[in-house]
Amino acid sequence: MAIMTATIAAGSEILTADVISHEGGLWLVPHWWQHPTEGWMRPARIIRMDTLQHQRLFGAETDFLVKTPLPIGALDGSQAPDECSGFEVIDNPDVRLVVGQA
Repeated sequence: MAIMTATIAAGSEILTADVISHEGGLWLVPHWWQHPTEGWMRPARIIRMDTLQHQRLFGAETDFLVKTPLPIGALDGSQAPDECSGFEVIDNPDVRLVVGQA
């Protein structure tokens, strides 16, 4: 699984998050749980990106620009998935990435 990146507007901030392909869609990964002794990492939360307005960037520092602003709580995990109205959010998805194969 290749990790890409996206630039996102959240509140008054411009942030960068990882992007993964999962179950046929593109998902933002704001934070990873690292398990270096076991040799893998997994997303703490994923947010469906391909249903949001976005564009692919070429030759830029990030791979995508997400044009739909996201609430900070969706990205930092302070809002529960069902509180993130209009966004598909999954906490603790069953996704693992072997460290060093990103």
